[in-house]
Amino acid sequence: MSWKYSITLSSFKNLEPIEKTLENLKYLGFDAVEVYGEPDSIDITRISQILDSLSMAVSGVTGMWSSNNSNSK
Repeated sequence: MSWKYSITLSSFKNLEPIEKTLENLKYLGFDAVEVYGEPDSIDITRISQILDSLSMAVSGVTGMWSSNNSNSK
């Protein structure tokens, strides 16, 4: 059995273009990522296309609660 490795994208949010982050994570040996839980803050179609091109998967969704959330008032 071989291990698969995943990491949350929220650790790298807004540091560099998402393409570069995903390419670097693939190079480092990650097989999957956990995407941000704020649907309005990401382009899921674009991220999906990049992940497909790198043969990577989505392992989960990071729940994000912030002052930007309209339900947090």
